[in-house]
Amino acid sequence: MAAYLLRRLALSLLTVGLVTAALYAAIRSLPGAPSSDMESIIPAAHTQYHRDDAWPVGYARWLADVVHGDLGVSVSVQPDSSVATMIRNALPCTALLGMMAIGLTLLLALPASAAVAMRPGSRMDRAGAWILYALHALPAFWIALALQQTIAGRLRLLPLLGTGPIGDLSGAASFAPAHFVLPVVALTLGGLAFVIRFCRVQIVAGMRSIWGLASRARGSTPGRLAFGAALANASVPVISLMGLMLPGLVSGSILVESIYALPGIGRLFLQGAIRRDYPLIMGIALMTALATILANLLADLVYRLADPRVTLSDAAVKMPGRTEM
Repeated sequence: MAAYLLRRLALSLLTVGLVTAALYAAIRSLPGAPSSDMESIIPAAHTQYHRDDAWPVGYARWLADVVHGDLGVSVSVQPDSSVATMIRNALPCTALLGMMAIGLTLLLALPASAAVAMRPGSRMDRAGAWILYALHALPAFWIALALQQTIAGRLRLLPLLGTGPIGDLSGAASFAPAHFVLPVVALTLGGLAFVIRFCRVQIVAGMRSIWGLASRARGSTPGRLAFGAALANASVPVISLMGLMLPGLVSGSILVESIYALPGIGRLFLQGAIRRDYPLIMGIALMTALATILANLLADLVYRLADPRVTLSDAAVKMPGRTEM
């Protein structure tokens, strides 16, 4: 196990290096400089981000700073502020948003997939498929805008923006649950259709397996079979699926957090991209890549604990897809 984890970690770090190098090269190829009301920071941005050097040299220096624990300072969003501090302050909002979205997805997807899988090919199954396909086609930002306009704007049932009192967009106020309802729903609906369809396939395969046919022969009803062992079996590969959904949640939170003015990583990244804050963009990209690696490794380990028949290599290679009972 230790050897496998070391190999996986080494490969993951190499991937992070290639991704950050490609991102650094892309940023350096863009015209223009960081935009800010403080014109004095522009020369400092060239020096701190090594824009006067060739991009391979600048990337090597940035990487050396990262190895020593220095992500640099913001040059336009919050001039002279530590990037690490900015990320640390914004992380709780995004982490809370992501955990609630994953929890709500599982809470809705598992029973819904069992309900439509009880009678494959029935009218409810076909109607559910059309609804899920339509839902999967809707982007998260469109859902977020629609919910904001109707639920918060016209009906005034939930807060429109921010995390605290009206007008307080700094995030200093304590997080109120009501402010996260619409953002969590917007992120959840974006991935809910895929998770339901995936779980449905797993449950149907389990019900049609030898174990499922034997259970039917012993008198188990389709509902009992779908909501019982078949659902429990389908929940195991969902563990790996949740690890793979993390990048999608982070990318979806960029626009969702901006629409609802939540002080999270996504909104911070969008501000950095608009204002060409190179150290901030690279710092958030590095943090997201490392978080994705950690989530995938954790998913492999939990998969192994949930189903001891699966080796770590099987969990990584086969991913969500086991249907044996």
